[in-house]
Amino acid sequence: MRLSDVPVGSTARIERIFRDSVNSRLLGLGFVPGAQVVVVREAPLGNPRVYQIMGKLISLRNEDASCIEVTVMRTAIPLSDCEPGFYIVTDIHGGGKFRRRQNIAGIEIGKQLQVISTFPITVRTEQGVFRLGRGEASRIILRRVEQWP
Repeated sequence: MRLSDVPVGSTARIERIFRDSVNSRLLGLGFVPGAQVVVVREAPLGNPRVYQIMGKLISLRNEDASCIEVTVMRTAIPLSDCEPGFYIVTDIHGGGKFRRRQNIAGIEIGKQLQVISTFPITVRTEQGVFRLGRGEASRIILRRVEQWP
């Protein structure tokens, strides 16, 4: 799979880089075989995308990211793209104020929630049932689980 095709919120391991013309530049940025890369976010039109590698955030055009072959290790998706079901919160992209607001609703890293509906986005947590806006939900990253424990 190409890095440009990995879903936002997923973690992948770099296998190799195809094009020699960008090889040295990508290696210099930390895109080396064996390194883990997380797809953090993408621009509104899908290009460029932001990747986290070796503790740094790097923005790459899809043209360059398509030159990198990866193996997806863990798939997580934004709440805004989730189907109804049960999930674990794996990451929250936002500042302190945003995180505090989510904590009040019971949306914290490592906690479980249930997506009840996708329009409007409605979730059930230990604190109750809440509705979120699409922009807010796009910054909450989840991983699907089979059932509520």
